[in-house]
Parts: sequence; structure tokens; C-alpha cells
Amino acid sequence: MKIIITEDQNKIYTAFKRRLDIVNKMIEELDPQTICDYWGDESQAEEYINDVLNDIAYRIMLMMGGNREIYVEIYEMVKNFGYRNQIEAFYYTSLNECY
Repeated sequence: MKIIITEDQNKIYTAFKRRLDIVNKMIEELDPQTICDYWGDESQAEEYINDVLNDIAYRIMLMMGGNREIYVEIYEMVKNFGYRNQIEAFYYTSLNECY
């Protein structure tokens, strides 16, 4: 199956890929102590993960000119590039280290 993307989508994708180092740095800077102090249990994992994904997508959107119309595409790219799984693993690892 072929996936057809528009020229505008390709520009967003290319601009996002140029910022992958920034996304990686944001994830590396997540503080495990925050999980212990403010989130605290497994029932809040999805909320935390979505909060981090939203923050990353918003910051990248601002770096790409602040056009809110591309926010959803950036959010999906962050999620689909495997960052959601990284954030989830970080959450549960941090949660386990709290106790």
C-alpha cells in the first residue's frame, strides 16, 4: 500500500526530523522525581504520557513557526516515532524506583 503525502505534509515531516535531537533532549531531561512527587501511581500513566507528548508537540510547533494547524500532525509524529513508548517506559521505571 502506498501512502501519498502532500508537499506541505512533507515539509512538516522534514522540519520535524531536523528537530529530533531536540525531542530526544526533552525526553532525556524528564525528571523521575516528578513521577514520585506529583503523579505517583499507575492510574495516572496515560495522563502523564499525554501531557509530555502535548508539551513536546507544542514546543516543536512553536519552533516551526507557531502555526497551530500543524500541531496535530506534529503530535502524531512524536507519538509514531516511538517517543510515546519511551515516555511510557520512563514513567513505569521511575514509578518503580519511587518505592
